[in-house]
Amino acid sequence: MEEKIISESLTKDFRHHLAREERSDSTIEKYVKEILRFAQWMKGLPVTKEEVYRWKEHLLKEKFAPATANVRLAALNSFFDFCGWQDCRVKSLKLQKKSGYRKLCAFIYLKCSMINKMPGLGIDKFRNLMAGYAFMMGHPGKKLLFMGQEFAQLREWSEERELDWYLLEEPEHQAIQSWMRDLLHMYKKKQALYELDQSWEGFEWVNADDAYRSIYSFIRHSKDGKHNLLFVINFTPMAREDYRVGVPRKKQYKLILNSDDVKYGGNGEKRQNIYHAVKKECDGRPYSFGYDLPPYGVAVFEF
Repeated sequence: MEEKIISESLTKDFRHHLAREERSDSTIEKYVKEILRFAQWMKGLPVTKEEVYRWKEHLLKEKFAPATANVRLAALNSFFDFCGWQDCRVKSLKLQKKSGYRKLCAFIYLKCSMINKMPGLGIDKFRNLMAGYAFMMGHPGKKLLFMGQEFAQLREWSEERELDWYLLEEPEHQAIQSWMRDLLHMYKKKQALYELDQSWEGFEWVNADDAYRSIYSFIRHSKDGKHNLLFVINFTPMAREDYRVGVPRKKQYKLILNSDDVKYGGNGEKRQNIYHAVKKECDGRPYSFGYDLPPYGVAVFEF
């Protein structure tokens, strides 16, 4: 039986195969990088299912998040399918559910306004709602927001009366309205939020497993790979100073939306516009940068 060796020519053919399938440039680079990383770890040895299992165990020992490890395994499985090495495929890791962290969803039932569905008291409800709206707008799929919810109307909508516009005299409701306005402007202007909306290539988790701190981070990819967006969302009232997020490239990351801005009801702490990634592994990625994430903080970066 012919030995399964990962050669330079085979990797090059795989790259061309992905291009013919019209995969995005970022996906092609990511998959090829994972193949080269696995080949380096193999040190020229033939590929067997046992060795792939060892690689899977290696990822666990290195404490990669399951979601990150599954991305790496998916790249390998795709390569094995291309090579006709289906006997080397391995199953992805099962993701563990922790204390409701993975139960984040939008409730479309219960006769109640969105603001009154939020946990917490007082201003925490408003900040929590802002984080939830950012999570919704950043994810793939078409958006739905009922009348009055863009400024956190307290009462349920009724066809028998007009919206409670008087609430906009209150700063908390003004902040929600400003936040939704800018989220919608961003959704319209930033191509990464709609170009690949119906393809898995348009979305990538950075960390979906930070249950301890209840922070989500993910990337929306543009078709040309040059106008991507990184979302970091804190769903707790705890500030996370110098929160480190893993990123795919050693580039500049421009802060384009910050929920701590005064116009959104935040503290207005002065922040830099540009963050430089450094070679420091985080979230299973080779580069990362730190950002002071406030309570219920949302930060969106373009790169």
